[in-house]
Amino acid sequence: MHQKSASVKGSVDWIQLWHIGTRALTFATTCRAAAVQLHAILAAGLVQYREIGEDVDAMITAADISGPAILCDSAVLLMMHLLHARVTEVPGTSLIACHHVIRWLFTRWNSGKKQTPSSIRY
Repeated sequence: MHQKSASVKGSVDWIQLWHIGTRALTFATTCRAAAVQLHAILAAGLVQYREIGEDVDAMITAADISGPAILCDSAVLLMMHLLHARVTEVPGTSLIACHHVIRWLFTRWNSGKKQTPSSIRY
């Protein structure tokens, strides 16, 4: 993570926005927007891993409950970023973390059905 960026927070409470995003990530209707938000916060280095480590762990290891509700471009990008952050911060868990992300991907992927906004169950 970009530690320098995380120390310059300004007047915005990025951790609070992070927690709002993690809750919104679990609903099909808000998942895509939440994934974009969370990825942007991570990419800009607005939070430190030590502040969000538990959330990252939950999103990876319990992705069926705490991870993205739908498979979409932004959710896949977020999961890749979370996986990279987790492996960087906790190298010993890389194999297990990869297995969890792959399991999440295959539980959400249905190759026989094209997923459009109207086909998402709300």
